[in-house]
Amino acid sequence: MKSFELDGRLPAPIAQINQIFNKYGLYLVLVGGSVRDYLLTGNWGKDFDIEVRADRRIELEVYRKIFKSNLMAADRVEKLPFEIFRAYFGDIECEFSPPRIEIFNRDIHHKNFEAQFDFTLDESIAWKRRDFTLNSLGVSCKSPDRLIDPFGGKAHLLARVLYPCDLSFSKDPVRLLRFVRFSLKLQARPDPSLEKLLSQM
Repeated sequence: MKSFELDGRLPAPIAQINQIFNKYGLYLVLVGGSVRDYLLTGNWGKDFDIEVRADRRIELEVYRKIFKSNLMAADRVEKLPFEIFRAYFGDIECEFSPPRIEIFNRDIHHKNFEAQFDFTLDESIAWKRRDFTLNSLGVSCKSPDRLIDPFGGKAHLLARVLYPCDLSFSKDPVRLLRFVRFSLKLQARPDPSLEKLLSQM
């Protein structure tokens, strides 16, 4: 496994899209698979998970307006649950979402939570909702040469070990399938803390 460092270059057309959001006091942070795979291969790919952030309080309606009016001039925009928007730019697919906290209820299924949104939420809080630490790596359009790594995910990626971001991992049954997927894809083994959570699922 070869480790690549960030070189400050953002994938096209992310930089151009970011400029649109900047006009409304927002900026983009790439997070998850595209960042993970870039560190492994040096290739950004065509599929981007993007968190939309701000340095001050921003109303959700400002965020929604960008997509409702298609100010990014995307080929197509789709509205998904939990304030997620999926936009297509040629062969590039981007999924945008605000930072959120997930409050789980007693039911066990994939959408068994209520979401609270906050564009200024720190990554160490917002990314607890993600599955594995190696999928909780980010690159901000504000500082594209700096890796955001609140849970030590890069070291776990290089060691090929799957660590959960939070104890809430076991509350989403789909994550059991994601464990199988990434175990095979990355030839990664579970950390004992993850094995304990998996045994509860």
